[in-house]
Amino acid sequence: MQLNELVNLHFDDLNESDLYIWNYINNHREVCTKITIEDLGKKCNVSRTTITRALHGTGRINEETKQRILTTAKELGYEPDLMARSLAQGASKTVGAVLCDLQGTYFPSMIEAMEHVGREKGYLLNITLHDNNRKQEENIIRQLAGYRIDGVILNAASQEIQDYEYLKKYHFPIVVIGG
Repeated sequence: MQLNELVNLHFDDLNESDLYIWNYINNHREVCTKITIEDLGKKCNVSRTTITRALHGTGRINEETKQRILTTAKELGYEPDLMARSLAQGASKTVGAVLCDLQGTYFPSMIEAMEHVGREKGYLLNITLHDNNRKQEENIIRQLAGYRIDGVILNAASQEIQDYEYLKKYHFPIVVIGG
């Protein structure tokens, strides 16, 4: 049973395993609630700007206030909203690797190298497979673009240049690798 199916069920409809999951989710809902900058501001009685300065270590801020904010953020389990940051900055710090498969030694060793270099530069590598299906490859790149990906490394499903006219509409670097 999927988690989203558990929301609208009655207890009578749940088997023992599903009931356990449902109870766990409901008993830990407050843990799953995302702490926002606004929540931190209310808790610390400071402005959003002060919270941002403390979290990013920028601007002028009293050291005692900064430490109080950082301690509170840690206690509450604050994690930055990377999607919001991506929208605000216009960059996601994510690179997509769109590959045909992970067979053999070529792609796994390449992915390991890409991930290592990306991590050193502060980037996350998002690996997806298109199974040598050009339409699937196109859909994956469209989805990655929707996440404001900063670039794509593409192992193309087709070797025909006319199959890749659609790539011209994207405003991020695309590097084609392989055959």
